[in-house]
Amino acid sequence: MNIFILKRLDDRIFGEYTLVIMKKILTMCLLIIGLVVTGCGSATNNDGSLNNPVISVVTPDGIRTSVRENTTTDGIRVTLTGANFGSSGTIWYKPSSSSASGSSLDAVRMSSSVSGGISWSDTQICFTLMNSTRAIYPTGSFIVENNRGEKYTSYECKFDDGELNNAVITSVSPSNVYSYDTNQTLVITGSGFGNYSLRQDLVLYTTSGYTKTIPASEIYNWSDNQIMIPLPVSEMASSITSNAVCFIRTNNVNNTAHLASFSFNVPQIYGVEPSSGSMGKIVTLRGLNLGSSSNGLSVYCDNVYANIVNWSDDSIKVRIPNQTSIGPKNIQLKRNNLNVGSSVTYEVKAPALYGCSKSSDLAQGDNVTLNGSFFGTASELQGIWSIGKIEITDDESPATNNATIYMNDLSVTNWSDNAISFVWPKLKSNTFSDKTFSIKVIVGSEVFSSNRIQVTD
Repeated sequence: MNIFILKRLDDRIFGEYTLVIMKKILTMCLLIIGLVVTGCGSATNNDGSLNNPVISVVTPDGIRTSVRENTTTDGIRVTLTGANFGSSGTIWYKPSSSSASGSSLDAVRMSSSVSGGISWSDTQICFTLMNSTRAIYPTGSFIVENNRGEKYTSYECKFDDGELNNAVITSVSPSNVYSYDTNQTLVITGSGFGNYSLRQDLVLYTTSGYTKTIPASEIYNWSDNQIMIPLPVSEMASSITSNAVCFIRTNNVNNTAHLASFSFNVPQIYGVEPSSGSMGKIVTLRGLNLGSSSNGLSVYCDNVYANIVNWSDDSIKVRIPNQTSIGPKNIQLKRNNLNVGSSVTYEVKAPALYGCSKSSDLAQGDNVTLNGSFFGTASELQGIWSIGKIEITDDESPATNNATIYMNDLSVTNWSDNAISFVWPKLKSNTFSDKTFSIKVIVGSEVFSSNRIQVTD
């Protein structure tokens, strides 16, 4: 019996011990469950929303969406879309270190950088990023801090003026610009340019190396659907010497895409008719893009100004000016002493004297005709303020026995390109016989031709 009592006592003690252990295990489980429940309970608010804000989309972000489509007078209207923003809070803009031009890289509190108010809901926040802020910090990310103090940072966004890559161009006017046009304005029409506050420097360039920056301050008009740009035509004409395609892009060395293009047409001369002859002759220059008038252009023959007789879009009539030598001469269009377009060659011919109509028994008063070519006509020589002349010299007594007859002397009865008729002058040698005379025909300043003629009294 005693043994039975002891056994029952041991079973009771063991059972109580087991119960204590089980109670402790149950208490620990309840504690763990309580902690878990407490933790899960802290992940929700009374309104059932999650604590941590999440920004899923930023519009515009300047990389995937264009900032130019969301602009106002004060700045760029930004929309943050996501979840768990709560009913109110604070927005911060954290500049990227590579973009900040200021010394501070601290996040900018949006209360001092927005206008037009903030629209705030649990899934969407709308505000305006001021132009003054984005001008200093063109790239950065947004931080949303809800009314419970939780924060979330968005991906990096870009808020500079953009490259206009999303712009749509419908027309460029004029599509052809001529180097003689002055005060020319290029009008680019389309959409997606942004408003006036987003205007920016543009670069005008050609593939041949010409480049010109057009400051935003000089652009006449900039709206979402039209840009009006002044073109420095005179400067372009001084640098672009042949027809070229001109491009316009934003002022960003990393941007190779152009916004618009147009043709820049330079006057060209490609032929001259006739291609050779005497001075003073009127020749026709054949060309392209010459315009209806000279438009400030001049014609030069070996750097000597040539008088213009007539000007049209495909031809120019000019008079070959006085030259001091014979041979090929470059005919070139110039503006402000700078060459424009290509040049052509005209060869100035010297007078060629072939013979005299009478070579024996010459006496004072005899009518004589010199035959040859390239003498020039009287009107042609007068047109270049020059006078042709004939010099007759006795070979034996050149200093004392000579005569000079000018084109406008009364003794000259005809002066044409291939014949000159005049009255033989009085010479000391007329009383003698078998004299040899050298006869020269001189036109212009120094150009002449000579022939020795054996004449007798």
